[in-house]
Amino acid sequence: MIVALWDPLEDQAGISESEFFEYFRNKETGFALEIIEVERFENPLDPKTLFPNFIPPQSFCYIKSTIGRDDHLGIR
Repeated sequence: MIVALWDPLEDQAGISESEFFEYFRNKETGFALEIIEVERFENPLDPKTLFPNFIPPQSFCYIKSTIGRDDHLGIR
């Protein structure tokens, strides 16, 4: 349930409750990932050197059922 997803996230979501529920309007389920530990690298890597088709993460992404699991990473 979407309400159950909002309750633990409301202080961390970075959006208002109305924006959250508008985004999930007419949806029965939703998912969220919690980033627990962030590490800043002393010498950052350019992800485009590792993955030529790299696309920066977005706040959300619709996944088509016709694409492979790693297609968004450019991995085959």
